[in-house]
Amino acid sequence: MTPTAIIITLFALAVLGIGMLVISQAREKARIEHMRRIQALENRHSMLWRFLTELPEDYLEQPIKRLILDRALAVSRELKSLSGPGKWDKQIAANEQALQALAAEEQPQPSSPPSADQAKAIRQLLQLLFRFVEKQQRNGSLSSDIPRHTLQHIHYLAARCQAEVLVNQAQHMAQGKHYRRAIHAYHLALSQLDKCREHQAAAESISQYRLAIKQLTERAEAQEHPERAPTAEQNDEMPDAVHRQWDDFIHEEEAWKKKADYDK
Repeated sequence: MTPTAIIITLFALAVLGIGMLVISQAREKARIEHMRRIQALENRHSMLWRFLTELPEDYLEQPIKRLILDRALAVSRELKSLSGPGKWDKQIAANEQALQALAAEEQPQPSSPPSADQAKAIRQLLQLLFRFVEKQQRNGSLSSDIPRHTLQHIHYLAARCQAEVLVNQAQHMAQGKHYRRAIHAYHLALSQLDKCREHQAAAESISQYRLAIKQLTERAEAQEHPERAPTAEQNDEMPDAVHRQWDDFIHEEEAWKKKADYDK
C-alpha cells in the first residue's frame, strides 16, 4: 500500500470515527432532552393536580377548575405521546372524568380558617396558580375577559387567606379580653383585604371587620375606664343608642363605598 493510500485510509477512518461520535452525542442529547421534556410535563401535571387537591375547595371557582383540568388533560395526552401507550391512559381517563363531573359539582361549603403554616402553603400555591394563569394568557389559551377576573380572584384569595389567620388570632385575643391586641389584628386583616377592595367578597369582609373593630373598641374603653360604665338608667337607653350607632355605621359604609367607586 502506497503512503498516499495509507494516509487516505487513516483520514477516512478518522472522519468515520468523528462522524460516529457526533451521531452518538446527538442521539444522547436527544435522549436527554426527551427525558427532560417528560420530567417537565410530569412536574406540570403534578402541580395542576396540587391546585385541585391541596387548595381549599371553596377557593376554586368552576372556571378556574375547568381551566386547570383542561390543561391537565392536554399535558397527560402529550405525556402519552412521548412515553408510549399504557402508562398515562388511567390519568387521561381520570382527567376526562373530573371534567365531566365538574358540571354537576355542588357549591362547596366554606372552609375553616387556616393555621399560619397552612396559610403559608396556600399562598405559595396561589402564587403558582397566578403564574399559571398569566402564562396561559400570554400563550393565547384564554379569552381576554377571563384572565382579568381570574387573576383578581386569585389575588383576593391570597389576601383572604392571610386575613383569616389574623381574624382568627383576633378572636382568640378578644376571648382573653385582650381587646387592643385584637383590634390591632383586625386592622392588619383590613390592610390585607384593602389591596383587593374592588372584589365584592373583600368589600363585604371589610364591612364586617370594621364593625368588629367598633365593637371591640367599645369593650376596650369600658375595660380601661370602668368608671364610665353605664348606669341602670343608661342601660335602659342602650337599645336606642345601639340603633343609632348602627345607623351611623351604615352611613359611614355607604360613604366609604361611594368614595371607593369614585376612586375606581
